[in-house]
Amino acid sequence: MSDAAASQSAVITRLTTEVSGMRTDMQAGLQPAEQRRHEGRKGATLHQTFDHRRRRGGAERGAERLDQAVTRRPRGLERLAAIKPAVRDAVAQGLRRLRPALEHAVQAAQRLRSVSPPRQDEGARQRPRGPRM
Repeated sequence: MSDAAASQSAVITRLTTEVSGMRTDMQAGLQPAEQRRHEGRKGATLHQTFDHRRRRGGAERGAERLDQAVTRRPRGLERLAAIKPAVRDAVAQGLRRLRPALEHAVQAAQRLRSVSPPRQDEGARQRPRGPRM
C-alpha cells in the first residue's frame, strides 16, 4: 500500500471511529432510561437525577466528538484531494496489468461454451430463480 493510500485509510478510519464513538456515547447515556420505560417502570428521583446527568454527559461527549470531527474534516478532505491523482494512477495501472488476463479468461469461457453443447436434461435440473421462502 502506498503512503498516500495509507494516509487516506488512516483519515477515514479516524473519522469513522470518532463518529462511532459519539453515537456510542449518546446511546450509553440514554440506555438506562429506555430500559426502564420498556419495563414500564418510573425511576425514583435519584434515578431521574442520574438519568439527567447521564444524558447531559452523553450529549456533551457527543458534541465534543462532533466538534472534533468537523474541525478535522477539512484537513481530511484536503488529504484525500491530494492523493486522488495517485489513487487514479494506481487503479489505471492495475487495470492495465489485469486487462490481458481478463481478456484471456473471457476468450477461454467463450471457447468452452462453443465446445460443450448443453445437456438435454439441463433445463429440468435448474433451480427456480427468485428468493427462497
